[in-house]
Amino acid sequence: MKFFGVWAAFLSISYFLAGQGMPGVWNRSKPSTPRILENPTYTAGWAESAPQIDGIINDGEWAAALQLNIADNYTGEPVKLLLMNDWHNLYIGIIDFNDSTGIGGSDEIGFYFDLDRDGAWAPDGSEGNFWFDFSEDTALGLFRSIFPDSFGYDWTYDSSVIYRSGLTDGCVSYEISLALNGFSRFNGSFGDTVGIWLYCYDGERELFDGDLNGLLEMGLWHRPEHYPYLVISDGPVGLAERSPGNSRYALFNLPNPFREETEIHLVGPIGTPVTVKIYDASGRLIDVPIRNRLLSSTNMTIKWRAKSGRGNSLKPGIYFCEMSTPGSHLLTKMVLAD
Repeated sequence: MKFFGVWAAFLSISYFLAGQGMPGVWNRSKPSTPRILENPTYTAGWAESAPQIDGIINDGEWAAALQLNIADNYTGEPVKLLLMNDWHNLYIGIIDFNDSTGIGGSDEIGFYFDLDRDGAWAPDGSEGNFWFDFSEDTALGLFRSIFPDSFGYDWTYDSSVIYRSGLTDGCVSYEISLALNGFSRFNGSFGDTVGIWLYCYDGERELFDGDLNGLLEMGLWHRPEHYPYLVISDGPVGLAERSPGNSRYALFNLPNPFREETEIHLVGPIGTPVTVKIYDASGRLIDVPIRNRLLSSTNMTIKWRAKSGRGNSLKPGIYFCEMSTPGSHLLTKMVLAD
């Protein structure tokens, strides 16, 4: 039974969030009394290594993940949701403990996101949801654009998204990898906070087994102002989340990608002290181009050659530029090409 053919079911089934697990501790116990939480905030775990996306939830691979129990009000059985990310991808793991019959009948998952966390769908349709449908011999993953004035279906295939289904402890399980930093339709980056909603549907039983934050029962599943918040982890270096509401500051570099040299643009009020640091993809600090220098213009530029603080040439790859001021903290990704 496809998701877009079950509108009536949305308002007739009750779901509740059962509580938040602790990252790093794998627990398959049932949740405590189900409850609905209003706009809770969750932080994804930091993945030191990427899990193998094969549909089987491996304890060691997902040990660092944030773990949530999502319970169905009728059965009280949990659906386990796991969230973690690294510099490149957001990883989603799901175990449907209510479904032990295996993949069939078009089991499916829907992952909705309000990327800028403004409680509304973007006018240009850049926000929406990833929809995954699984049957015995096929799997389909599509991105649907959602517009403020229409909940229609503008489906596109995103080849950067990896998804598999399988069995974990005899129960149906799913693994998904969504590319970050503009490399997929999930256009989030590390340190971002986004609004999310996720459901899990058992096609054979024609029942929804998981509903993040209980929004189906309240008829609010399509209303992003009620979505929980997910903080995409900013990595082992502990970099703070970028300030989404402070429009006085901005950070970017041109060209990007670049070879040998790029120009870093520092935007802010004249006279603001600024420190710029460069990190490699593992979060290791490799250079501090300026420290506590006052902005001489509202768009000051500095040239940065792809060298470490010791003058060694850097290998092609992804690097991160951090701009710190007393009133802001910004990060941007820079790509050093071959």
